[in-house]
Amino acid sequence: MRDAARGRRASPGRRGRREVSEARNWKGQGLVSKGVMPPSTRVSLVGVLRSLLATRDIESDLTDVAGMSGCAFMVIVADRLARSGPTAFDWTVLKEGVQGLGLDTEIVTVWYSDDLESADVPEDIAEELFERVRSEVDAGRCCALWGATDVPEFGVVYGYRDDCYLVRSYRSSVEDGGVLGPDDSPEQPVHYLRLNAPGNLGAVFLGDRVEVLQDRVDHEILARAVQFLSGRHACFTPGMWPGYGAFVIWAEQLQTGKADATGNAYTADCLWEMQGHAARFCTRLAGRNGRAAEALRQAGTMFANAHNRLASYRKSFPFPGSEALPDEETVSSGADLLRECGDLNRHALRLLESALGLL
Repeated sequence: MRDAARGRRASPGRRGRREVSEARNWKGQGLVSKGVMPPSTRVSLVGVLRSLLATRDIESDLTDVAGMSGCAFMVIVADRLARSGPTAFDWTVLKEGVQGLGLDTEIVTVWYSDDLESADVPEDIAEELFERVRSEVDAGRCCALWGATDVPEFGVVYGYRDDCYLVRSYRSSVEDGGVLGPDDSPEQPVHYLRLNAPGNLGAVFLGDRVEVLQDRVDHEILARAVQFLSGRHACFTPGMWPGYGAFVIWAEQLQTGKADATGNAYTADCLWEMQGHAARFCTRLAGRNGRAAEALRQAGTMFANAHNRLASYRKSFPFPGSEALPDEETVSSGADLLRECGDLNRHALRLLESALGLL
């Protein structure tokens, strides 16, 4: 399972990989005393952002985070429906939207290799990142880290012990909204040189509170949503199909047998979640933007209808499911649902453009 982003390429020179036993020797432990809400969403970046905000007493839910960040309006499909598709974009583009939730935001991505099968993280970069995370923990702030679990996903770092991260990830089983303290069902510590982060490192740091000018923030949110949903933004990873038109590509890959069965089901899960958040977030925007309310409500209806179609799609293509696609009739029906989702998102885009012009 792999979220993907393309940010700046790593500039520090590589000193060569050492064995863990010979690596720099850190001693000591640091913990953020605040309880952590483990991520509870398929798109791990949205889940960890919500968790981080909760540790800083910022009230939000997954819809707030997905909508404000812009993730709710991302539709991305990878070739053969590889699982990297749904979040294959430069994560730093989310900074302004996340910051609109009330905290200064820093999102870092460092690409160290084009080999996405290799997780051989350059030692100097890993050390620099570990030092930064330790300083955040010492200041009483949790942060998010890419690959600090047994799969390439984001986890919440709430502490460190010697040369390891202490993390909350999907592995921390708790009811949605539940909070775990440092000593509650701890996960296995993750050595700073053993991040499961093939190709790139990523981290999110939240700083001091910032003033939020809601009218301006809402305008910027809609402007980004239009760019994301249209596929007209430089943030998308090369080789991906972004925007509402990706649903048509998805249907074609499904019907021609090119789609990976597991990746197909995973993509459906992710977009089902995000389309639902887009529907609810548009309704929230309508509630505080009277002039654009009708267009926003209609856009929310389009997303809700697409969300419902993807719910039907998921029943035929459950995750993780089998390694092979189902029979031809099921595939054909699924492709029809995907094309309908594409049409609904195209209409939603036009309505968002209209709403943007009214703000």
